[in-house]
Order: sequence, then C-alpha cells, then structure tokens
Amino acid sequence: MLIKILYSLLLPTFLVVPFLYRNKRPAMLDFYCNMAMSFAFRKVYTRMLLLFLLAFHFYHLTIFRNHYDLIPSSVLCFAMFSHPLCERCIYFLQERRVLWAGMVLSLACLFIPHFMPLGVSIGVLLCGTVFYTSRMLRDILSVTGMKKRPKSRDDLEEIADWYFCWGNSKSNGQHKPMRGRKHLLNDEIEDAEFVAIEQEQEQDGIQS
Repeated sequence: MLIKILYSLLLPTFLVVPFLYRNKRPAMLDFYCNMAMSFAFRKVYTRMLLLFLLAFHFYHLTIFRNHYDLIPSSVLCFAMFSHPLCERCIYFLQERRVLWAGMVLSLACLFIPHFMPLGVSIGVLLCGTVFYTSRMLRDILSVTGMKKRPKSRDDLEEIADWYFCWGNSKSNGQHKPMRGRKHLLNDEIEDAEFVAIEQEQEQDGIQS
C-alpha cells in the first residue's frame, strides 16, 4: 500500500515545475549560482535525476510486475550513470526544437501501451534539462575566471538571466536586453562571445 502511495505521488511532482521555472527567489538564485559554478553540484543534480528514475522503476515494477515495459526506459537510466554522457544529452535537448520534439514524444509514449515508463523517463530528463545551466553562462564564467560566489542580489539575478540563454552566441535576441545591465558579467560578455565565434571559425576551418 505504501509503495502505491509513493508511486502515485511521483507523477504530481511535475506540476511543481512551472512554478520554479525562471523563479528568482533567494533559494532558486542560490541554485542557479551553484549549478553554474560547481561541477560537483551539477554531478549531484544528474545523480538526483537518476535516483528519481530508479525509484520510479522500482515502484512500477513492484506494482505492475512487468519487466518488459521497463526495458526501453532502463537503457536511458544506464546512460545517465555517466555524468559526461548525461550532460551531453542535456545540452542536446536544450536546442528548442529538440526539446519540443522530446515533449511530444514523451506525451505520446504515455498513451501507448507498454511505453508509459519510457514517457515518464523522457519527461524527467526534459524537466532536468530545463533547469540545467546553459552552455553560454558556463563559457562566460570560464572567460571571466570567476570562482567565488557573488553576494550581491543584482549579480545573482544577472546569472539567473544568463542561466536560460540556450543556443550559445547564436541567440542574439536574448542577449540584447541584458547588455544594458552593468553587473559583474557584462564586462566580459563580448570577450566570451568573441571566443565562441573564434571556436566556430576554427571548427569551420577544420571541416573545410
């Protein structure tokens, strides 16, 4: 009975996600800062996603006792044991078209017999992707060499703004509103974009 209650409580946790997205309360600002600046924190984050999925698989197997339904989603769980591989998958999903396609796939699997666990697993990974730090913010922090956590709320809010800038330097429309802010990152944003452009040019030269 307890397992059935826990199983039924797993899925409603997705209802909390919209209230946390782009939230700038102190707890979430601390979360954004830790995710952007700490490799260990990001690794723990991916491990928590994996732990959530393993708990879901255990409850599902205990209640329905069907091993075959869990085979597709178990492959995804095994891949998540590797943090670098999991992080690459997350950055791949942060492309907006891929993210929307993943959402459609996740919803479709929920209504296909025997594929419900796969749909839930994809949904958990997508939720984890939404709250994972952008590659652009990590590049900027790498260029600035920032290692200490900022204490000013304005600085934390600026990190929060860059946290959801997906698509690297190509999404220029997202960067324009933040160029007017004069906080800790703006002095080095153009340098970070220049580094990103140089890297793209080097890759194009290698391919040609």
